[in-house]
Amino acid sequence: MLPTAGGLIFNDTYDGFAEALDARAGRVLWQFNTGSGHNGGIISYEAGGRQYVAVASGHGSYVGGGTAAAFADKLLHYEQSAALVAFELP
Repeated sequence: MLPTAGGLIFNDTYDGFAEALDARAGRVLWQFNTGSGHNGGIISYEAGGRQYVAVASGHGSYVGGGTAAAFADKLLHYEQSAALVAFELP
């Protein structure tokens, strides 16, 4: 999880979602299905005066492959999925 000074918490989930939550209420404000689950953390960075949030999508391990069937209805092309997905913040 990645908390921000602006009252958001960014999270990436095992079943393939990058999401932003309201830090006080815990309510999901936004989410995007990256097509494959996440094992690592979510990061924020600045480039050219703009702020970004990025997440690595794809399990890439025997553990991830062994649990793919549990999320078959949510994950796209599980075995081949591996991507770095970045979002520009307003």
